[in-house]
Amino acid sequence: VIRVIKIAADISERVHSALEQEAVVNAINRSMAIITFNPEGIVLEANENFVNATGYKRDEIIGKHHRLFCAETLYK
Repeated sequence: VIRVIKIAADISERVHSALEQEAVVNAINRSMAIITFNPEGIVLEANENFVNATGYKRDEIIGKHHRLFCAETLYK
């Protein structure tokens, strides 16, 4: 053996930050009604709070345009 090279990095701060971000996202998801949609306005996902608040079933809204939840006068 001529040489030994050791490369190490302390990633504990990055791991801690990622865990904090995940906790915030989980808290928001538990407390708020949320839908996600693409740039064209097509609903991609809805959390349980959104489904409960609107009375729709998830499979009734996934793939539909988000204007489904708006008064017709808002998009005409």
